[in-house]
Amino acid sequence: MNRQDAYRLLNIDKDDTFKDVRRKYHALMHMHHPDSISGSDGEMASKLNAAFELIKRDGMLDKNCSYIDLGFKENLKAFCKRKMYMDDSLFGDDIIVDTGAYGSYYWEPDLESFDVFIKSISEAASDILKDQKDVSVSKKAKIFHLMIQEFIDPYECIALLYPNGKYNDTKGFKCQINCHIKPEYGIEETAFANELTITPADSRLYVYLKTARIGQIDFDENCLYYVITPLFIQDAVNYILNTNGRKSMGRSSYYYPAVLSLSIDSSKKRDMTSRINLEIASLLN
Repeated sequence: MNRQDAYRLLNIDKDDTFKDVRRKYHALMHMHHPDSISGSDGEMASKLNAAFELIKRDGMLDKNCSYIDLGFKENLKAFCKRKMYMDDSLFGDDIIVDTGAYGSYYWEPDLESFDVFIKSISEAASDILKDQKDVSVSKKAKIFHLMIQEFIDPYECIALLYPNGKYNDTKGFKCQINCHIKPEYGIEETAFANELTITPADSRLYVYLKTARIGQIDFDENCLYYVITPLFIQDAVNYILNTNGRKSMGRSSYYYPAVLSLSIDSSKKRDMTSRINLEIASLLN
């Protein structure tokens, strides 16, 4: 496949930004991914992946580009700005490139690994704390976690992280997420065979049987705590939590594999930035 083939396959226009290209790629993957259409052999999905990888490396993205030119969305109400880095995984090199861009840019999973994003947030948090005296570890951690929330749009990120999900109407998105439940001490295995509910707190999701907390949901990817929990806080999801037996992690440690099925209503979206800014300001004062 050459560059022209890739442009034609992804229906790219000459004035498209890389962000436009990525959106077209994801829309086509929704149509052709084997998990989205029954009986698909995956051939078109493989071609789309090959075209997108080629464009990332050859056509519209290079190591000297600025994220500003890629049409990144900003949270202009955010408490502070952050430095943007180019993710090494785009090129297969063991380097992280400082783009020189500095702004209130949202995290884009396709262009920044979560680790690189966290690096920029950590630096921004250290910068706003540099004039503070005797800052406790807990205060630093709280500010750090609040700042992460300001730069993640969960409604966009969930679709980017799960391209095999489905849009169920003009405002909703459905996906299934593998996770596991870490039980509270002394909870019987039979409790997890019942209908369970989820309650968010900070960046965690706790599992309840009626009014009793019996565990918390853990994800393999740390970014999911910050993407999924806000959706629950905003009451923007319908969900089903299904467990699948118990698995041992050692002599007395165990967990419950689970599947979290989500139906997300983007009409419930609301801007939490002002509330978060007040929390950060309060901690700094």
